[in-house]
Amino acid sequence: MVGPDRARRLYSILLIAPFALIAVSAGLGWIPVLAGVTVVLLPLARPLIAKVYRESSPEALIAVLGGTARLQLLVALGLAAGALAT
Repeated sequence: MVGPDRARRLYSILLIAPFALIAVSAGLGWIPVLAGVTVVLLPLARPLIAKVYRESSPEALIAVLGGTARLQLLVALGLAAGALAT
């Protein structure tokens, strides 16, 4: 078992790492710069991470799961729109 503290850290890393990868990829020219603009969605991850550290009830974490899915959808749409716009 990972444990609650490590699970929280892992969640934070897995939520933030794609934004870093997008920024680096856009900076190196691996993806279109317009797709790299998706990093502006990073602030939407903060309330999700804060709630994971603050709450431990299943109901609260299910709400975080829904928020994570919405954030992933926004990022995917942003990447797709940026790629198609070039």
